[in-house]
Amino acid sequence: MRHFNVHWPGIVLICVYLCLFTLSSARADSLSTNEKSQLFQVYATDQLKEAFRQISLTFDDLSQDDMVLRRDGDKTYLYVGMRREGKNYYTFDVSNKLDPKLVFSIKGGDGEYARLAQSWSRPTITQIRIGTTVMDVMIIGGGYDVSQDDKAIRSVDSTGNAIFIIDANTGIKLYEITSDDADLKISEMQYSITGRISTIDRDADGLADHLYAADLGGQIFRIDIYNGETGNNVIKGGLLADFNGDTKTTNRRFYYGPDVTEVVTVSEPYFGVVIGSGFLDGPVNSNVQDSFYMLKDKGVYSKDDNGHFTFPNGAYTVKDLYDATNHQLTSGDIILKTTAYLDLNMMAGWRIDLQACGETVLISPLILNYQILFTTHSPASDNLANCSFTADTGQAYLVDLLTGNAVVDLDQDMLITRTDRAVKLNQTKIASAPTIFIKNLVKPVVCVGSDCASAVIEFDSNGNEIPCKNDFACLVQNIFGRFERIQPLSWTTEIEIKP
Repeated sequence: MRHFNVHWPGIVLICVYLCLFTLSSARADSLSTNEKSQLFQVYATDQLKEAFRQISLTFDDLSQDDMVLRRDGDKTYLYVGMRREGKNYYTFDVSNKLDPKLVFSIKGGDGEYARLAQSWSRPTITQIRIGTTVMDVMIIGGGYDVSQDDKAIRSVDSTGNAIFIIDANTGIKLYEITSDDADLKISEMQYSITGRISTIDRDADGLADHLYAADLGGQIFRIDIYNGETGNNVIKGGLLADFNGDTKTTNRRFYYGPDVTEVVTVSEPYFGVVIGSGFLDGPVNSNVQDSFYMLKDKGVYSKDDNGHFTFPNGAYTVKDLYDATNHQLTSGDIILKTTAYLDLNMMAGWRIDLQACGETVLISPLILNYQILFTTHSPASDNLANCSFTADTGQAYLVDLLTGNAVVDLDQDMLITRTDRAVKLNQTKIASAPTIFIKNLVKPVVCVGSDCASAVIEFDSNGNEIPCKNDFACLVQNIFGRFERIQPLSWTTEIEIKP
């Protein structure tokens, strides 16, 4: 592992972070260590020396996914954790790129942050209202308990099993959610929470209403924010699902947060929660049957007698999900197809059991246009028995949010079936999270690591469809397909003033 050591005067890592955020023509994960270190050559301020001495981050761990920029007026703040290198979080004022200032730090494993383990969770920056005061908040998971490195079967973690809601301007803890001795006690919250906390603002008022978190015990939680309440009445929550079976083959772990979207169907509304399982710190592992899941959270559309959003009577398990791995939803037999859809609609969601040897999900998925884009990783055969891969293999999946079925006829056999769900990626390493770029309003681009392609079907000047160039391009061009957007210059509104 390559470590980047800071020397004073020397290279300020914070400027590297800033550059990674502002690069538009090159992706950070394509840069070598030397190229990263040459991005900025500036001197450090005394205020930063102690922070950077403690961070001593490795560039192998450094990722855009781990850092968050927040802009407030003419101020810009950067929030970053340490991953394997420690338990702290740091917030910097980077309004002046040549003169970054440490605003505050959070010391994990000590005091009010005693449950904070290795700081893996990407900060979520949002707002909530406590009484009449709107607060800028930083929400993080409790991080990674290193005992997870060697756990073949899940067992309780002593640290990391928490969610923290923090004043984003001062670092003061506002709320802690964990299994005991907390502002909100959820007895099942016993395992490390390493991923980002997914946030939903359901009424578009700028305030978080629901939080979703997943842990290394294969569980999914929902936390509800009751904006305007005071004290501990602001937060309520509970366990939604448990997809771990307490055996070696079912020891499923969620390292990254889910993606969530509102779904409105003819029969019922719900929030669709999607996530995949894997073992990030031991991806060379064929013993666990990892899967991808879509869970219907209907409780956000119902309330109990106290006016609180509801939870299932017992946590959903894999038995409550429709097995979409080898389904009959596209069967030519109308009876089989109808029965399959009836079964799907009765269940609390669906799952796809990953079929390749050692195949796992090691990054957050992305929901686009009622479709899910996610990636998987399969290790080389040298490390696994009964596997045929000669090198690490990555795949990109595009599936329908409602059914888990493929959305494009990749093999061009005139049928859209489960075999059309995925394509092999060019890269062999673990891919970064899927990202959509909209530089051109009508031609969005989707990237998974170094694999990038248009998310729409494109046409030449004669109106002929331009053939996709590779399997990945053929897959993702169907996210929006033949879509059109209204051009800003083609319409006016009542409030626009003509010259």
